[in-house]
Amino acid sequence: VSEYVFPVGNHQDRELIFRMDPPGNIRVEPFDTIYGAVVDEVTAAAFGGDEEVRIIHSLHDHDDILAEYVAISEDRVVGHVALSRMTIEGAGRKLTAACLAPVSVVPDMQGRGIGAWLCERALAEWERCGTGISVVLGHPEYYPRFGFSAEAAARHLQCPFGDVGAAYMLRDFQGQLADISAAGVEFPRAFNLP
Repeated sequence: VSEYVFPVGNHQDRELIFRMDPPGNIRVEPFDTIYGAVVDEVTAAAFGGDEEVRIIHSLHDHDDILAEYVAISEDRVVGHVALSRMTIEGAGRKLTAACLAPVSVVPDMQGRGIGAWLCERALAEWERCGTGISVVLGHPEYYPRFGFSAEAAARHLQCPFGDVGAAYMLRDFQGQLADISAAGVEFPRAFNLP
């Protein structure tokens, strides 16, 4: 559906971006408050605790949500994704970016592509309506499929999470951060960063 030129060392790699169809009978819809309690249950089940539920509530309380979707299978909410507002500041510019988190799929539906479909939908909406710059702290073998890069994050952003290695990743398809290095980042207060 699109292309992305990805800097690797001293050369540029041409990456192709594909769109994935939703798995089986899954439909993806914008979040509505009627799903609130069910999303809490889905998130707690996916993560095995309530910390991510607290994050979602805090993001809502502080109006930091940029995009939010649920995955529904046979009238059952089986997944959820949120993009929250963050800022990146460097080289005299301040840009709004999106933090992809949390992404949740109920345990009995994991491994079917639902999480990927949710991520793709949320990121596509952010590219359509925002700067398209996104950051994630997540599994380094999962998120590169969406164009996230640990190398790009290390090159362009400061990391407020300490030594997380390749888990801290950046997606900047339009190259808006090309002339910026070690930019300051400000995540939503929901993530409890200093």
